[in-house]
Amino acid sequence: LFFAFLTILATSCIQEQDQNITEDTQTLSISLGEAAQTSTWIDGTDNGAAVPLWWSDGDRINVNGIESSRLSLDGQKTGISEAKFKVINITAPYNILYPAEAYKGEENGRILVDVPTEQPHEENTFSNGSLLMAGRSDTETAELKPTCSVIKYTISDEESTVIRNVVLKSLTPESHIAGKFAINPETGEMECLSNGSNIISLILPEDGITLTSAGRTFFFVIPAGEYPGGFEIKTTDAGQHAMRRYWLRSGAGAEAGVSVQAGR
Repeated sequence: LFFAFLTILATSCIQEQDQNITEDTQTLSISLGEAAQTSTWIDGTDNGAAVPLWWSDGDRINVNGIESSRLSLDGQKTGISEAKFKVINITAPYNILYPAEAYKGEENGRILVDVPTEQPHEENTFSNGSLLMAGRSDTETAELKPTCSVIKYTISDEESTVIRNVVLKSLTPESHIAGKFAINPETGEMECLSNGSNIISLILPEDGITLTSAGRTFFFVIPAGEYPGGFEIKTTDAGQHAMRRYWLRSGAGAEAGVSVQAGR
């Protein structure tokens, strides 16, 4: 078993759509900076190396509390890294959040979101819509900043063990990885406000996940930041046998504690 950061690459925007367009519609061009590249899903698999990322069909952003029209890929499934969002009845400055569904309001210029304590398991990627990005702009061209990081966990087994449960735990109880957060759209920084949890569980298929000798990979999306106690991942099989693995340092020879960088 091993832990690895997933390096996330891509720039972003969204294609034009012609539905329900009025004279009050604004078209926003949304991109990601070179220093913090990320997107909404992974195209392909790899252990630890960079892989391409693209926007997904149906993606939306929220601008000043109003949801954009959905992205339509017109049958194209991969390769969309730039596009445009159309949003009605908005005026600058623009506070922008991806995904739109995560928006829970605004407070003191910050965007409120809920980070769930359960995340759906997706094969070879993190669950669509779980990677939060935010930005602020006075013009119709904006840059989103990733606010989260992705933890990639791979486990293999020669005996085809069936896994029923995978749980990530921050070992410092006050270092919350789920709950109600406020995002500063200018910096991408997140602060937990209430209902904080230091545990996230993956929602697995009803019949579990069967391990292979080649390995099966699980992904958790968590807020970027400092985690002084590090992490534990608990894996439970169909017979309720549990195995715990720990990630306690950012690197070999590093001081105790894990630093999780946004967009990685």
